[in-house]
Order: sequence, then C-alpha cells, then structure tokens
Amino acid sequence: IGNLPDDQEKLLKEKIDDIIARIIKPGMSDIDKEYAIFKYVKSNTVYGFGQNCNNAYGCLIENVAVCEGYAEATKRLLDAAGIENYIAYGVKGDGMYKGPHAWNIVKIGDEYFHLDALQNRFNLNDADARNNYYSWEEGSIPACSSSFSISQGLSFFVHGGYVYYISDNSFTFNINRC
Repeated sequence: IGNLPDDQEKLLKEKIDDIIARIIKPGMSDIDKEYAIFKYVKSNTVYGFGQNCNNAYGCLIENVAVCEGYAEATKRLLDAAGIENYIAYGVKGDGMYKGPHAWNIVKIGDEYFHLDALQNRFNLNDADARNNYYSWEEGSIPACSSSFSISQGLSFFVHGGYVYYISDNSFTFNINRC
C-alpha cells in the first residue's frame, strides 16, 4: 500500500471511519461486512485515471481508480472491519486484452476467496477465478480452495451470514451459510 502525504492520509482515515460507521452494523457476520464493503466500493467508484487512481485515496475520496486503487481501498475497508485480507497481483484477461491486475483475497470463516469490486466478482474459489481469466504466481496468495464459489453471471445477495443465489439459469434460490 502506497504512502500518501500526511494530509491525504488523515482525510482517507476519516473517510474510512465514516464509511465503516455507515455500512457496518453491530452483529453483522464477516460475509455481510464483506458484501457491504464490496457494494460500497463497486457503487461509489468509476474506473478511470488520475493522480491517485492507483490508491485508496483515489478510490474513496476522488471516486476514480484503476484496479490497484479498487483493491487498496477494499483492503483498507476490510482491515477497518477486522476481516483478514490481502491484495493479489497477477494478470486478468485473455484474447485481445490481457494485462496486469490487482484484486483482493478475503478470509471468511476458515476459507479464502477472490474478491474483485472492479470486475464485480464476489467470493470465487481458485477454479472459478481461473475460469474468469485471473492468473497469478502459485504461492503468492493463499489457496482459495472452498467448494463454494459464486460464478460469473450469478445473481446473488448476502444477508444474515447467508449467500442467496440463482444458479444454472434456474429460478431456484440456493443458500450457502458462510
């Protein structure tokens, strides 16, 4: 995580405290906290370039960031919520676009998951992350080997520690307790 001038770091810390106070409620499970943070970052930031686009300040104060800014902001918010997490660095894409990318690894319960607010990817295991064209150096991040994963294109929401999702193009809700 990059170093900011003192005045920007102070403003960023105040913003993080404000966001956490507004979106994290007493008694929330870790997955509910994670989902609230994911939704906040995804909904309040646009992809773009600027002086601070690769850090949390750009994402949370200026509301403009590239992947690294999204990942750093998500990390800072997850840290403030007391959730173990890391920034993953690797490659995203195939075909015409393939380039460096940053996203998050989050620990929910005893398992790790890929989390990417920029790409709208919530709690992927390694297999689904690879199927979504993420690649990384083996051993550089914790293994995300859960049998549970929210694949690309699934409709889902999180509430009360449960993930509710529609799979296989059916209209049946599946429920997973995290």
